[in-house]
Amino acid sequence: MYFIMTSYTSIQIPFVFTNISEERIIKTFQDLGWAVDNDIRLDVVQRTSTRTGDAYNVVYVHFNKGWADGTSGAENALKEGKEIKITYDTPWYWRIRMNKSHKRTPEEIAAYEKQKENNKATFQIME
Repeated sequence: MYFIMTSYTSIQIPFVFTNISEERIIKTFQDLGWAVDNDIRLDVVQRTSTRTGDAYNVVYVHFNKGWADGTSGAENALKEGKEIKITYDTPWYWRIRMNKSHKRTPEEIAAYEKQKENNKATFQIME
């Protein structure tokens, strides 16, 4: 069961260590009961700290059908501008917040997925 949203919902994890896989992030949200039936999509953006020079990721978590039942408390807190702390492997945690950037329409998502399918690796022998 889903708590159906009137718009597509996504959250931001502003700092994720680069050794954390997409599968681990998805599993964390599934373990919390926030995502069911694999109805979750991630956008991972690589960044470099201007202070330390270390690489890290910013992750956007998209719930395509809305949040799973029983998560309305977390969803409401995020919509009110609060951050939530998710401990994914004690003592390691993420602070998450509502994604306030442009939300893609289903048509934009489909076009992006199609473009991704068409982008295949190529090589060229240089002389």
